Order: sequence, then C-alpha cells, then structure tokens
Amino acid sequence: MLTRNTPHCTAMTAWRLPLAFAAVALLGAAVGAWLGHRSASAEHTPAVVPAGEPRTGVAMASVPADSGIVHAASPDRQLHLQQLLQEYAAAIDEDVRGARLAALAAAADETVLRFALDLASSRDADARRRGLDLLAIFPFDTPGIREFVTHGLQQETDPQTLAALVELAAPTVMPTEDAAPLVSQLERLTAHADPTVRSRSVMQYAQWSGPAEGEALLSRAILDEDAEVRRAAIAGVVASNARSDRLKDALLWIAGDARASSQDRSAAVFALQSFALDREEYALYRQAAAATDDHRAH
Repeated sequence: MLTRNTPHCTAMTAWRLPLAFAAVALLGAAVGAWLGHRSASAEHTPAVVPAGEPRTGVAMASVPADSGIVHAASPDRQLHLQQLLQEYAAAIDEDVRGARLAALAAAADETVLRFALDLASSRDADARRRGLDLLAIFPFDTPGIREFVTHGLQQETDPQTLAALVELAAPTVMPTEDAAPLVSQLERLTAHADPTVRSRSVMQYAQWSGPAEGEALLSRAILDEDAEVRRAAIAGVVASNARSDRLKDALLWIAGDARASSQDRSAAVFALQSFALDREEYALYRQAAAATDDHRAH
C-alpha cells in the first residue's frame, strides 16, 4: 500500500429498485386506451396519460411542429406501428420487449416519440422507465426531449427512474443557454442519496461542464463512500480532462491502495497517465502500475 496520507472510503453496495411487474396488466389496458385515442386523429393533440392514471409530477413535453420527426402516413404502417408500441409497453419478457424496442428504433417517427413521452409521464414508475428506454432511441437534441428530461430531473422521486433520466442526459452540441438548466439539475443530483443516481450524475456533469467547473465536484466524488461513485469520478476525470493536485493525490492513493478493487486501481493508473508527475509521484505511479499488472497476470 502507498504512503500518501489521503483518506480512504469504504465501498457500499449500490441499491437498486426492483421492477414493478404487478403494473404490467394495468399498463397493457392503458396502452390500448391510448392507441384508440391516437388512431382517431393524425393531428397533434396534447399528450395524455392512459385512462385511469393521474399524471406524474414530470411535465409532458409536446412535440414541436418543426421537430424533424417523420409522421407515419401509411394506414397499414401506422397500424403495425401501434401494434409494436402496445406489445413493447405490455411485454413481461425482457427479450420480447428488447426485440420490440429494436423494431421501433428502426421505425422511429413522430408517433413513436409522442407515445414515448406519454409513457414516460405515466404514474407508474415501471411504465416511466419503459418510456425513457423508448425516448433513448431519439437524439437528445430532438425538440421536446431535453425539456422533458430537465423537468424530470427536478420532479422525479423514484431513484431507478431518476437514474434512467440522468442516463438520457448525454452531452450533445447545443447552445449553452439551453444546456444551463439541465447542467444545474445534474450538479444538484451529484449529492443525491442514491449511489446510482449520484454516480451517473457525476459522470454526466463532468462531461457537460468544463474542466475547471468539474474539478471541485470530481475531487469530492473520487473520495465518495460508494465504489460506484468513485469509479464514475475517475472516468469523469478522464472524460473532462480535469486536473489538480488534489485529484492527482486521490488517484495515487486509489492506485496504490491494496483494499481498493483491481478495477478501481487500474482505472486510477490509467487516469494518472495524463497528469504531470514529479519524481516521487512517478515512483508511486510505477509501483501501482506494476502491482496492477501483476494482478492481471495472475
């Protein structure tokens, strides 16, 4: 173990919320009601929550007329698309749901986008997550999606669904004025009680923010009590090109700490390759790199 006097944090097991399978039957019936409403008109109407489901706190974002998403014009194609949407939303088997999701990704249009936004606004957390998976097939800068995700980050209370929302907020090119509210929410969520939400927010925020803005946050996250958050912080250092002496010291500690996982130690060694090291630091780095090489060899 190296002799840097940097505090070590003990890892906790990340908590994950199980799927709400009991909601599937209700969801299937609700989807049928939604599809009946949609087939009645090809014009855009305000998105609705399936019958019997009060809207969640996540505000519904409408699809702008200039979204660039193609509307399905053929009645036969539209009928087939609606069937795929219903099967996707109601599927219990993950392989079936994955196959329907792949088919919908190949046929993504305005109908699919509206359905995804409606499903992601459901009262049921499992339905919201399915809606978010469907939203993920569209570019994040598709009009309506960024606004929906930004508001969802502020309003969502279910940790697993919140983590999925954060995952959607992948960096993309957009005006800084439009990105600012989203980045603000991501920064707030880096202190969330749930480690999965926290870790994903750390990684996304590090990529959205500049090296200087992200340095302070990464310096805290890299010493988080949860291993998942520490791992995200190391990846964030690499992705954002953030640099500071305290980041370097933390990486040197993790790289040489025999109590840390081999994955974390290897990640820290890799991140250190982009730092300027003095002779003492270089010796510590070489010692840590040799130890991780020996571990991989065995």
